Amino acid sequence: MKRLKETLEFDSLLEEVARFSLSEAGKRGCLELKPLRDINEVKDEFERLKEVDSVVEDIPLFSGLDWIPDFLTSEVLEPGHLLKIARLLEYTEELLEYLKKKDVLPFLKVALLPLLDLKSEIMECIDDEGAIKEDATPELKRLFNESRSIEGKIKQVVERFLEEHGDVLQEKIITQRLGRNVVPVKKGFASGIDGVVVDISRSGETAFIEPMEAVYLNNRLTETRIEIEREKHRILIHLTSIVKSHREEILSNFHTVLYLDTIIARLRFMKKYGGILPEIQDERVAFSFKKIRHPLLVIKGFAVPQDISLGEDFKTIVVSGPNAGGKTVLLKTVGLAILSSFHGIPILAEEGSYIGNIKNLFAVIEDEQSIEEGLSSFTSHLIRLKEVLKNAGEGDVVLVDEIGGGTDPVEGSALAMAVLEELLRRGCLTIATTHLSGLKFFVQNIEGMVNGAMEFKDGPTYRLIVGLPGVSMAIETARLVGIPVEILDRAEEYVNKEELQVNKLLSEYHNRLSTIKELEGKLVEKEREIERIKSEYEARLKDVKKERKELLRRAKQEAEDIIREARSLVERTIKEIREKNASKESIRKYKEDFEDALERFKAGEVVPAVPEIEDKPEGTVQRIEPVEKLDIDVRGLYRDDAVEQVDRFIDRAYLQGVSKVYIIHGKGSGILRSAIRDFLSRDKRVRDFYSAPPEEGGSGVTIVEIE
Repeated sequence: MKRLKETLEFDSLLEEVARFSLSEAGKRGCLELKPLRDINEVKDEFERLKEVDSVVEDIPLFSGLDWIPDFLTSEVLEPGHLLKIARLLEYTEELLEYLKKKDVLPFLKVALLPLLDLKSEIMECIDDEGAIKEDATPELKRLFNESRSIEGKIKQVVERFLEEHGDVLQEKIITQRLGRNVVPVKKGFASGIDGVVVDISRSGETAFIEPMEAVYLNNRLTETRIEIEREKHRILIHLTSIVKSHREEILSNFHTVLYLDTIIARLRFMKKYGGILPEIQDERVAFSFKKIRHPLLVIKGFAVPQDISLGEDFKTIVVSGPNAGGKTVLLKTVGLAILSSFHGIPILAEEGSYIGNIKNLFAVIEDEQSIEEGLSSFTSHLIRLKEVLKNAGEGDVVLVDEIGGGTDPVEGSALAMAVLEELLRRGCLTIATTHLSGLKFFVQNIEGMVNGAMEFKDGPTYRLIVGLPGVSMAIETARLVGIPVEILDRAEEYVNKEELQVNKLLSEYHNRLSTIKELEGKLVEKEREIERIKSEYEARLKDVKKERKELLRRAKQEAEDIIREARSLVERTIKEIREKNASKESIRKYKEDFEDALERFKAGEVVPAVPEIEDKPEGTVQRIEPVEKLDIDVRGLYRDDAVEQVDRFIDRAYLQGVSKVYIIHGKGSGILRSAIRDFLSRDKRVRDFYSAPPEEGGSGVTIVEIE
């Protein structure tokens, strides 16, 4: 496997995938991706990638994952390591809550084991910077208080000393030497000072003296600091013991989160370079790649898409064509696609590509290692072919570059024929490249084998044409690189005339076929354009029908409104005439109103009802809840719930003219803070936002200025 990966440059591909990881641990996880055992595992892996892809825009992410197994073996865990474990457990809790709420990704959910008590105990003792808190235990708190008290007394003693002996000091300052609080005394006055000389300056002009009164206090301070370190060590031993008692659960969480990180990296790689997850057809021994591209060449900006299928109509394809025409790249492209799939990595191809029930992959492609081993290219070729023949069987894919090359063409062709026949008999899927003319004619007459050519049209195009043998175009290639014309003319004289004629005919046929394919491509584009126009027309027609239906519905509704309003007017008129015993003048007025309404009705105009005006208007007035406090605490809430609470809080503050509010989200892993600040950055009601000063909560609190 190692030689295969080196040959196909698979590690370079893994490095590119790793660039899309969320965390440093995720990068390492991508570089250490293990091959899947069979095509069924590949199928399951791709299904999991699809599941994650469906929620990847919504799922909480974690960029702080460290390689926890590396330090779980430590005898005593460092505070920083404990903090990383707590952060993992914190994310585990959030991720599990999300998975349960959305009811997705069951393969992750079953492996996540929240350890809430352990996380809480670590966070009670370790601060966000990875240091032990001063109040981690009552004893540690007492020792720190005692230390500060002693330091205060020492400061008072030394400051008093400075005032009393200012005339003999180099400077009126307190400094430290060898961990002791000292003052700088001029040379010649040290012997008259009641204190201990701790250090001498390089020039010898200054003695650093610890006042005698401070000696005892400094000794007490040293003892207290030793006790502090002992208490810290005891705390670390205690936390280490608890962590190790939950080692399996922690590792399960780590590997699950790491796995999610590698999945996201693979999906991001796929979207960046236009890849797909090929269909898995485990009922057949075959593969088909549509517009497959070599990923490393895509990254460099140059890759020619290829269509290649094997296993249905034929099981062996022998590719020939010009030097530097793309034959070896074709082999590596196919090899990388299969190897990538068996590592759960998307391939750079188009939909419609599939991989069947492939078992193993073998590649005989010469590299620098052959030279390093002191072997000739042909000897190395034979040794690697021997390994293939020893192990390859039905369902295996075999890639052989320049089969039978590097030796006498006649014997090399014979050897290649025998090897290809044997691989075909075993049921292998084989792609081989060659320049041997005899092998091309042999393949043309064997059922299950087919020739393939790398196209050459005024130079190599790097495209595969299946069904035709290729032309090596050695003389043409030499012409392209600038070999003198007179030498090329002599070379053509040495070539067998019949073979030269065949090569010219093949070359002409390739050119014609290339032209036909170009025309076919244009025809396909035209057909796609017609389908697009047809789809647009059908969509527009559908919209017109829908709009017509809506207009009819509205017209019918308006007609019903007109009739209802007209009837209402008539009924009101009659009622008022009766109630008021109306005069002739009022009857005449109502008659005129009715006739006017009738005319408007005939014209198709809606006659609005005129409601009685009351002293107090009816309707619903929404009450705005007052902002009683200028802060909101969303710690402990799930991300979406927290953002929703913040949205409502800012809404109330905005409507009431409050200019500044505080959002308390805590520090933790920063997930909640990031979600809230992402929301604030898109909110037009917000003028600015930033972290609070350290004394007001620092990065655990966001101050929001409202427009």
